[in-house]
Amino acid sequence: MQTEEQKEFKKYGITASKYEGDDAYSWAVFESGRPRMTGLSQREVPYYKKQVLEMVKEKEAKGTK
Repeated sequence: MQTEEQKEFKKYGITASKYEGDDAYSWAVFESGRPRMTGLSQREVPYYKKQVLEMVKEKEAKGTK
């Protein structure tokens, strides 16, 4: 069963994966396939996924893309 947060990540297309490198700080958070936060460690990913979600919701509330 997915949590509400996971459903929101999926709804807004927010994902995370390794990006440009193979060191510990080569993780990134993506919004609709575009990197939004890069240079992260794997432990930082959940925090920054939440931050990107908040940014997306804020933009949506303002009516901009």
